[in-house]
Amino acid sequence: MKLLNQLNDLVSIEELINEAKRLNIMTKVSCLIVKNLFTNEILKEIDKYEMLLFHFCQNNDEGQYSLLNGIAMLICSIQEIHEKFSNEKQISNIFYKLYEKDLVNEDIFYDWYEKESNRMIQKTIETDIHKYAKGFIQWLRTAEETDDDNQY
Repeated sequence: MKLLNQLNDLVSIEELINEAKRLNIMTKVSCLIVKNLFTNEILKEIDKYEMLLFHFCQNNDEGQYSLLNGIAMLICSIQEIHEKFSNEKQISNIFYKLYEKDLVNEDIFYDWYEKESNRMIQKTIETDIHKYAKGFIQWLRTAEETDDDNQY
């Protein structure tokens, strides 16, 4: 519990950011957060570590890609997680939460979806994750078009 409090404390987060900058790993930290702190409760953990993730993804396109790739790696690396999240509904729920919390912006989702290039992820699983993300991406495009229509 103490660690969780530290990971949601602005002073501790600032210290982590400074250390990540010193080590030149700002673009990789969000993936490391997923790899080391997330379990089969991904949706709850996005909420739990939201403040921490936000600081490493805010104005950091590479950090946002890193977060998406970290989640994809987590899903492919642990059988229990793979079984739970290898479907369109679960992937859409994860991505919607990342979008809703402003952890990943639309352009990053689109670009990530168009590219299947992470060598650390098994190709078939990566293809499946992209396939399962299709519904979310379509929804995102529709939502964006609706917003554009409402602006006029």
